[in-house]
Amino acid sequence: MIGHIVGLYVAPSAGDPPEARDRVRVVDNGIAGDRYCRGAGHFSRVGDGHPVTLVGARAVADAERTVDAALSAGWHRRNLVVEGVDLTAAQDATLAVGDARLRVTRDRPPCAHLESTVGVAGVADALRGRAGICAEVDRPGVVAVGSEVEVTEPPSREVGRRIAERLRRE
Repeated sequence: MIGHIVGLYVAPSAGDPPEARDRVRVVDNGIAGDRYCRGAGHFSRVGDGHPVTLVGARAVADAERTVDAALSAGWHRRNLVVEGVDLTAAQDATLAVGDARLRVTRDRPPCAHLESTVGVAGVADALRGRAGICAEVDRPGVVAVGSEVEVTEPPSREVGRRIAERLRRE
């Protein structure tokens, strides 16, 4: 399944308002100009450092309806907004995103910091279970609004399931 990028956002420093971009440069440490690329994000010292974060456009729209507040202007605090790819099923997958290749490392749950930054009660709950994913950079490149997003290497559990199915048939 091929999806598309429908939104790109960076925040230069922790707590800064998100800035929309038409295109971004994905580098080894994340997205050039973003707080996490420079190690200046709120959670930079925790876990994988959040090099690149992605969220589904439908999850953002559903959360907006739930809390009656605009999150689509980047207030969801994720870098890439994706339409047409099930990000919740992409754990450990490799994604081709524009010219870049990203390896999904884990879910990115909503947090109290997100809610305090946005200033809307209930945002974290509205995004729970669908707040997006974190990814490491396998190959730098350029990503633009409209860029294709495709799972190029399925998650390892999916590969294992396919092998098991093939062995059962043989």
